Amino acid sequence: MLEKFEIGQLEDFLESYLNNKPQTIIEEDKQGRKIETRPSRKDYLDFIWKYLEKNEINYNQIKDFAIRKSIVFPSYFGIESTEAGNQREFENIINAIRAEFQPENITNEEHLEAQLTIFLKAKFPDMKIERQVTTKSGDKLDILIDKKYVFELKVPKNKGELRDLSAQLDEYKHD
Repeated sequence: MLEKFEIGQLEDFLESYLNNKPQTIIEEDKQGRKIETRPSRKDYLDFIWKYLEKNEINYNQIKDFAIRKSIVFPSYFGIESTEAGNQREFENIINAIRAEFQPENITNEEHLEAQLTIFLKAKFPDMKIERQVTTKSGDKLDILIDKKYVFELKVPKNKGELRDLSAQLDEYKHD
């Protein structure tokens, strides 16, 4: 994993966890001029390995630092981020609706809500599916799933109603 780090990130890690890092070597040549030799990548890696062997730093510290600084993503370690898990869960719900939900003849939004709610409760019994949930501002959410996903349903009679949906969704974001 250390190959993913840039030299500046290696320095940051070492300063954060050890308050120490490989030093620049300053030497004089025969004419008395100073020559600086900055640590190489190999110097940083050798330095880290020395402290790993002494147990003054450990693998989990490197891993946590790499994730926190976005050097690697949690999936690099087989860890699924909450956001990725939520995205997959939401996609599963949407895919189930697309593939399996076949509503009866719908005449209004209320009938669609009722049918979709029944479908979702049957398909996802471990999820909390609520209908007509009131927000803090007094708006009504058509369907709320596990307090994370909101479905605003429309049975549009014209294009204007679809345009209004966008404004309605923006309002919900701020609730």
